[in-house]
Amino acid sequence: MNLISEEKMKRRILYVAASSIIALGACAQMGGKSEGSSGSGAAPAPAPKPQAQPQQDPNLPPMKLVKARDGSFDGELYGTPAPGSKFAKLQFGMGLKEVQDNIQMQCDMKGYVTGKPWIPWYFGGDRHRFELFCKGEGRLIFSGGSGFGDVNKLIKIIVDPKETGYAR
Repeated sequence: MNLISEEKMKRRILYVAASSIIALGACAQMGGKSEGSSGSGAAPAPAPKPQAQPQQDPNLPPMKLVKARDGSFDGELYGTPAPGSKFAKLQFGMGLKEVQDNIQMQCDMKGYVTGKPWIPWYFGGDRHRFELFCKGEGRLIFSGGSGFGDVNKLIKIIVDPKETGYAR
């Protein structure tokens, strides 16, 4: 076999192994039963785990969870925007263009990929994020859509009057 076909074979084996592990994990979560089986003698389902709070960066002010304008999620607010400031006009869930139109200032931008695109059969959102660095105001973080026409939504506001306005 040549080197290219060996590499392809290794990738296929890893893919099949990962798929099998995921499938076995799903079966274990279901208790090894099919959806149609009656579990009259089955043990009760475990209580749902509490959602973990995001790690608090010691360099940031305390975080407050604030409902998005449509109520579909809680945004993270670090610090409090001063009354009349550009960030005071913002609401969680706004799109990138809407935020830029509201704050009317030039901000540097950095984009990065989250780990979700590498989850097999994951078709949800938050596959990438954009971060705006706004001089004298702070940072804004947007969650990217699923790649199927979703809009980037504002999920985090970090108020920092010392912000330089340059991506880092």
